[in-house]
Amino acid sequence: MLALIAELKRYQNVEVLRLDDPTGKTDVSLTERTRKAKAWGADVIISVHHNANTSKWGAWGGVETLVHQSADKVSLALAEAVQPAIVSAMCLRNRGIKPRSDLHILNAGKTYGIPAILTEGGFMDSTTDIGALRDKAKLHAQAKAIADGVAKIFALKLKEAEQVTNKTEEYKLTPNDEKVIADLKRWGITDGKNPTRQVTQLYLWHVVHGVIQAVKNGKVAE
Repeated sequence: MLALIAELKRYQNVEVLRLDDPTGKTDVSLTERTRKAKAWGADVIISVHHNANTSKWGAWGGVETLVHQSADKVSLALAEAVQPAIVSAMCLRNRGIKPRSDLHILNAGKTYGIPAILTEGGFMDSTTDIGALRDKAKLHAQAKAIADGVAKIFALKLKEAEQVTNKTEEYKLTPNDEKVIADLKRWGITDGKNPTRQVTQLYLWHVVHGVIQAVKNGKVAE
């Protein structure tokens, strides 16, 4: 939860209200949580969970995102943005987006007109999921996946985006930079566009894929 809050606060004009007790000393009722969200004027409710089946170890597992059975467009769009991103972050099975009518958080969101989703980032009693749930890097990636989904649907802008743009514009390519880019373009590893952009995990995957394909095709040896 702390990682998700930190990721959300990287964006401009974002305020976050925790609906539970951060100290863990008090079990805040679901009714009280949704009332707080409504009174606060929340634009979206995100309930973050990790699943459980029988509380005994089993081979079940996977990630799912729950929405109200008659969810609004924003809730559905957010679920569609978040679900595959969490699956990728946790490297777990995709159980899909599931409509529910029996969950207070989603029902209250529907009643109050607040978009709402509930994420289940893996099963705590799963022999296949527990490794990911104990992996701090994957848990942080899950938090970022949710924050990125919110940013996409609500068109949020990073606080430091303007600073990054300025730094990028100041950098001048050297002759050696240009040679490297020319070689990589020739080998089909990059298109050479935006050479100083921030590197994302997905972009690195594309680079690795391009390198492997270039080696297979014998282009790197040219």
